[in-house]
Amino acid sequence: MVGLFLVEYPLIWLSDRKVALLDYIAQSLHVGDIGLASFYSYGKIHQPSGTEDGISLKQTHWSEDTAWNPFAYTYVGVALTPSMFAIGWFMKTRVAFLVNLGTIVGWFFLVPLAVFMNVPIYDATQQSNIPIQEYASGGSAALQMIAFAKTVRTIAIGAIVGGGMFGLFKMWRTFADIFTDIGSAFKGDASQEYMEGKGWYEWPLKHIPIFMGVTFIAMIVIFSIGGFSPLSALVFASVLILTTFMLGAIAVRVMGETGIEPVSGTSFIVLLMLLGVFLNAQDLLQLNTEDAVLLGLVGTTVFGSAISMSGTVIGDYKNSLYIGNDPITSRKGTSWVLCPVPSSGPASPSSFPFNSPRAASNLSRLKPTPSPPSRLFSQRGKAT
Repeated sequence: MVGLFLVEYPLIWLSDRKVALLDYIAQSLHVGDIGLASFYSYGKIHQPSGTEDGISLKQTHWSEDTAWNPFAYTYVGVALTPSMFAIGWFMKTRVAFLVNLGTIVGWFFLVPLAVFMNVPIYDATQQSNIPIQEYASGGSAALQMIAFAKTVRTIAIGAIVGGGMFGLFKMWRTFADIFTDIGSAFKGDASQEYMEGKGWYEWPLKHIPIFMGVTFIAMIVIFSIGGFSPLSALVFASVLILTTFMLGAIAVRVMGETGIEPVSGTSFIVLLMLLGVFLNAQDLLQLNTEDAVLLGLVGTTVFGSAISMSGTVIGDYKNSLYIGNDPITSRKGTSWVLCPVPSSGPASPSSFPFNSPRAASNLSRLKPTPSPPSRLFSQRGKAT
């Protein structure tokens, strides 16, 4: 933490600038245009970029005179961020390499190729495609950063979406099993929602279609009152209900099996679906571009919030298998991580009961802790 403080916090206040201590030292150690800031600046150790009055240029600039320099076609650097080193340490080499594979392909292949081949870049200010090297005409420019922002980032988004869609297609058998399980649950197979003499221990699944219908009608009414056409409100409600149920079921299944819920990935798919529908049918749905984008963002927010809450429920359920699933016990388990001081308690072998007899007993029985309904809800009220 001390090192990160020296790297990032602006301790040195000059007349017109505020810089971190290490940046100030790097900028002070220079002779002419050669200095330490050419290799270190703003918390990053990077390729030689050159300096101006001791201050780093951040990236190696491309010009007709420096076209021979390979560093003018890419950017190589390491950020001095402790959290990144920690994540890489726990990932180990193979996983860290796979995570960074897109970065490696982008900066060592796609970006240099775009600059070298003078790829046309769309310039929104001029509403035209401009060869990338024209940005450095008569001078110099960091063309690699322009290529990354305008070309490679778009390729990366397409690769993520395409890979996600292809991955979903390949997992169709898994999804079929998921919906088979859902169908069995709705039929009441192996259900213990109500236990004779003890009361309700789970919210009945039969209520889900009822709430889906109420939500469907409510969304149509609310958005129609808000000024959207009834047809657009109908389409919005239909797409949102279906995606929340179908993709939400997939996301929760993944959360239960891996411990990681793909909120960002599935939300991005929903955003593309909503924008694809509304932007391509603006005349039919009586929407302008602003309203179409607004509906897409609102729908994505609702979807992401819904599956995030579902993932939280799954996390609480998995914890309850070990500590017991009556509400007061579940809240006690969650409260361990709310305060920094007792957070070390669950880390000790005596209080982290993965191997305890109670954990084995709960896992073998997989049924609610026997307590009368009145006590159940009174405990829930106390916990709240």
